Amino acid sequence: MLYMKNMIYIFGILLINFTTVGQVNKLIIGRTTGVFQIENKDSVRVFGFTNSLSGQVTLPGTTIEVMEGDDVTLDFWNISQGDPHEIFIKGIELKKKDSSPIKNADNSVHHMEHGYYSFIAKQPGTYVYYCPVNYPFNIQAGMFGVLIIRAHVDHLNATKKETNAKELLWCSFEMDPKWHDNSLMDVEYDQKIELSDLPPYNPQHFFINGKTNEQLNNKEIVMNLDTEGATILRLVNTGFWKHKIKFPNELKVEVTRGSSLKNNELSPSNYLIINPLETFELRITSRKTTDTNIQFEFINPETNRIENTQYIPVRIQNNHIN
Repeated sequence: MLYMKNMIYIFGILLINFTTVGQVNKLIIGRTTGVFQIENKDSVRVFGFTNSLSGQVTLPGTTIEVMEGDDVTLDFWNISQGDPHEIFIKGIELKKKDSSPIKNADNSVHHMEHGYYSFIAKQPGTYVYYCPVNYPFNIQAGMFGVLIIRAHVDHLNATKKETNAKELLWCSFEMDPKWHDNSLMDVEYDQKIELSDLPPYNPQHFFINGKTNEQLNNKEIVMNLDTEGATILRLVNTGFWKHKIKFPNELKVEVTRGSSLKNNELSPSNYLIINPLETFELRITSRKTTDTNIQFEFINPETNRIENTQYIPVRIQNNHIN
């Protein structure tokens, strides 16, 4: 009888693994002909990643979502006219189609060619993928996106309330229009852009998910929270400055993944700082119904001065009142 129970248990584990781990193929298209609109009046030229030929370039680029344990292949199709491009994912070891390690010297994907990258989605979390060619220029140009690896435990063992938790992704970055001038964007084939070729980085625009402060506040409510459930917030910094997020005291914020903080809690002032190309995953709850704001600050790392502040409107309500 004990033998049968053990066999049923083992079979159950194998069945879960068989049904939840799979081969995943994702198409990522690199292009250099994007146009990014700023507040419906100004526009700049951008590079970027899409997942279809008809898809418009957005900042961040297309989000890649996979499950823990998936065997993932990225088909990177470079349709840009200029320099060869590559894909790099911070914190994940990519391999070529034949499973050999990828080295910087043999990773270039030329115009109209396909490059194949594979990896096993071992560690759940939020990651930044980007083009490391001509670093840091191509990141500022717009060649960045977000990879999400979802954990099976979130779905198999979580309570119903946590399984149904609302999820948000905030990708923050700055933009210096001088880095988007055609003299730089029209990169000749195999042309190397040195830091000395770039103007001093002096960003004029600041974004969360491609929205400026004015655009965020023109919406009625950007973030709705429910006192009866948790909200999972993924934070990603794809800019070059430090980003500081201050949460109101009405919110309880726990760090579930990201850089280690003492007891997974924020500072006594309820804030955290995200460094360039860093990510955090937060669990946010509140028991008090109110309207408030989350304060987002963009800090110049050279002067440590706050150069821009955005306020994200938040409404906390009880959606289960009879």
